[in-house]
Parts: sequence; C-alpha cells; structure tokens
Amino acid sequence: MKKLFAALLFIIGVVVGLYVGVWVLFVGGILGFVSAVNQLIDGTGLDGMLIVWSTLKMMFASFVGYISGMIFIVPAVTILKK
Repeated sequence: MKKLFAALLFIIGVVVGLYVGVWVLFVGGILGFVSAVNQLIDGTGLDGMLIVWSTLKMMFASFVGYISGMIFIVPAVTILKK
C-alpha cells in the first residue's frame, strides 16, 4: 500500500510540475507576448507591465515547476525509503 501511495504521489508531482512550469508559466508567458503584440497591432498601445510580467513568467517557469513538482516527489521518495 505504501508503494502504491508513493507512486501516486510521484505521478502527481510530475504532472503538477509539468503543468505549472510548462503550461501556466512558459506558455502563459508566450501568450502574454502575443497579447502585447496584438495590442500593438490594434493601435491601443503597448502595455509595459504585460511585457515585464510575461518575461518574468518565462524566466521562472522551470524553477517554479521544479519546486511545485518536488512538493509531491520528496514525500513519495521519503515514503519509499521507510
């Protein structure tokens, strides 16, 4: 039962880390840039904060994805070692 629970935690950690790191932050940063370019093309002006926020999201995507994945993976490994 412990191995099953640890495996479930490990899988959840990988999925959460990939979702947060890749989809929410990295792809979200790219979509922010696309939105800024769209605003520029429409003639409504360029939003500087959107550019900064999108850049920060893309810069920290791997770190935040790693940390959010480790929140589940570390307990899974700890359970397996006992």
